[in-house]
Amino acid sequence: MAQRSATFRRTSLVDSLPRPAPARWWLVVTGVPAVLVVGLLYLAVFGQSGLVRRHRLLVDMENVERRLQENESENARLMREIRQLKDDAPTIERAAAEELLLVPPGSTIYRFE
Repeated sequence: MAQRSATFRRTSLVDSLPRPAPARWWLVVTGVPAVLVVGLLYLAVFGQSGLVRRHRLLVDMENVERRLQENESENARLMREIRQLKDDAPTIERAAAEELLLVPPGSTIYRFE
């Protein structure tokens, strides 16, 4: 018997595809990834959760925290004033004299405008 020999050529799927012209191939290899990278960078900086929005939110949060501290200190001052008006007789007399122009008999009121 005669021995048969067969030779096989290995080919890949990529080799069977038609090759585009060199200029188009360069555009596909470099242009498409470049556009994708630029698009992703744009979204990372200017997107809905990008760096610009994050910075704006941090600044807004600092402003809100500052206003909160101001409001808390104002509330504490007003609470002290309320306690004084409830308990301290001279404070009550002073408030009545300032707001309602009520003074004890024999007192003199000086008003400056």
